[in-house]
Amino acid sequence: MPYTVTARVSADSGNLVKFGTDGGLFAAAAASALSTATYTTATLSAGASEQGTITLAWGYRIVTVQTSAPARVRLYTTAAARGADVSRAVGIDPGYNAGVVMDALTTGTTTLMLTPEITGHNLDSSSAVIPLTVTPTGAGSVTVTLGYLAV
Repeated sequence: MPYTVTARVSADSGNLVKFGTDGGLFAAAAASALSTATYTTATLSAGASEQGTITLAWGYRIVTVQTSAPARVRLYTTAAARGADVSRAVGIDPGYNAGVVMDALTTGTTTLMLTPEITGHNLDSSSAVIPLTVTPTGAGSVTVTLGYLAV
């Protein structure tokens, strides 16, 4: 069965090398640089949700989640998955194949460092526009900043 192994050349270079099943070299490529994307809600009452989109990449790995105030931040594979999930309570797992990529709850002006990273993609199209829902735990506006790698 064919497979690909990816190995980092050195900690400093950021280059990746891919090997095939026969040990042959497929390609060498530079590792993606960390990017950030920001989404700011309107002024909301505590517990009210705002559905929107954030531009990341068609495929992405979330590395950090930062909020300007305590909030719940959810990412989805499709707009339909976002709409179906809006009323799911904190602590309740989404159903099988629900399209929920990430469900993060922050307790303040916190930066969550995610290890391992959360990998996701947009199944609506090949677009980099990713559906999200933000729910502040207190009244006001929330700015969400996601650190991500394009994949």
